[in-house]
Amino acid sequence: MPQDVGKSQAKVGMKSVVISRLTIFFASFLAHAPKTVKLYVNKLTLGFDETDSVEETQTIVLSEKEYEANGVIPLRFVKFQNVTSVILFVEDNLGEEETTQIKQLIFIGSPLDSTDMSALKKVEHDH
Repeated sequence: MPQDVGKSQAKVGMKSVVISRLTIFFASFLAHAPKTVKLYVNKLTLGFDETDSVEETQTIVLSEKEYEANGVIPLRFVKFQNVTSVILFVEDNLGEEETTQIKQLIFIGSPLDSTDMSALKKVEHDH
């Protein structure tokens, strides 16, 4: 079986933004929903074979609970400033299925030029 079976990757381009949260809506079957998602910020390219050697910006491990509640996933604010692209690498799925299905992906944030950096306060994350 090929090493990349069950792994998915997508690149999302955007203007310079500050991203604070992420929501992932899965398609029809929860077994095909992403479980472990690695996010890489401002990388031009990233091959499947590079995901083990390049440090991700943040790793998110999801459970059925987040999907059932259509949960918003907080991101580490300091790591998601001045973002122009995000590569999502889905390492595995909830049901260990070979294919990943994502119905909708929403990044929540604001343009960099409208963010008042002096008003920010430190927030502790447990991710």
